[in-house]
Amino acid sequence: MVISAIQAVDVLLLATGALASAGLLAIVISTLIEGERIPFRRALLAAVVLPLPLLLLGLLDFPGQRTAGWAVFGLFWGSLAVVVLPVRIAPVPPDGEPKNRFDERDTIFSRADLQSGTKRFQQYYQRRPQNLEADERFRAEPGLLSTGSREADRLAFAAVEAGFFTEEHLRFITDGEISPERVRLEPERITEHIRELGRYLGGLGVSFRAIYIYGSAMTESSSPCSDIDIIVVVDQRRDEVNRLLRGLDLALVSHLRSLSPQSSRMASLLDVRVVEQGQSPVDPSVIGPFTRPVCLWRGTSLKHAESSCVAALPRSIRTTRR
Repeated sequence: MVISAIQAVDVLLLATGALASAGLLAIVISTLIEGERIPFRRALLAAVVLPLPLLLLGLLDFPGQRTAGWAVFGLFWGSLAVVVLPVRIAPVPPDGEPKNRFDERDTIFSRADLQSGTKRFQQYYQRRPQNLEADERFRAEPGLLSTGSREADRLAFAAVEAGFFTEEHLRFITDGEISPERVRLEPERITEHIRELGRYLGGLGVSFRAIYIYGSAMTESSSPCSDIDIIVVVDQRRDEVNRLLRGLDLALVSHLRSLSPQSSRMASLLDVRVVEQGQSPVDPSVIGPFTRPVCLWRGTSLKHAESSCVAALPRSIRTTRR
């Protein structure tokens, strides 16, 4: 084999190989800067291996080189087009409703919660025996948010676990009987409403700076009917924040009354005091002669979050949060 005379296919192959190398090297540099070790190694390997057939076919001359060059060139760009271009494989039905239903018991999260020996475990794998072997291998791994996993990150895992904790304790708001009245709306209208709500809540969320807790919840003297004393520190727009928190409080109280007869006379579950940034949350004019408030969350800096916001909680509250 000798170096081939420059032909059109050679130019296209060399240009494509150089373009692929440049793109993959950009990914290599980006993952190196971000400290992502596994993506860095994979991107580096891809940057070395993937452009190699293109470059060799563009430089070497052998029988059938031109045919092989056009074939590899077409395969490269065809594969890239399939991956990048937005091709809809399964079109959405005209009425917006899927034709087939999906059983959420088949999701990996639901299957991971199945415990050997329980009735749910037996019922599921009697119905889906083909999933048992793969699921057992999955359960043998350290598990979601486990500190024993290879890429464990305590700070990131704690943030995700806090989100799961919040969702778990707000489940009663969404779980329940399905409304017998079905309302049909245009998908475009629902989409636009969600976008507007997201823009509103996104803009509102920027003003939150810190959340403190104080009162009976901190002295372990609260009763099942005690409210929770909270201080919310914001930048501005206190009226909007007050309306949002008041709506949340009313929703929580309404559901608590339906769950506990003892709470039928409760008027409020959250006693929220909203202060602007710059005003001290321990100011007597804010909390009165109560216990010193403890920071639950601070949005300005995460450097000392573990020591100043989490470690300062009473042991009973820290145990509950886990």
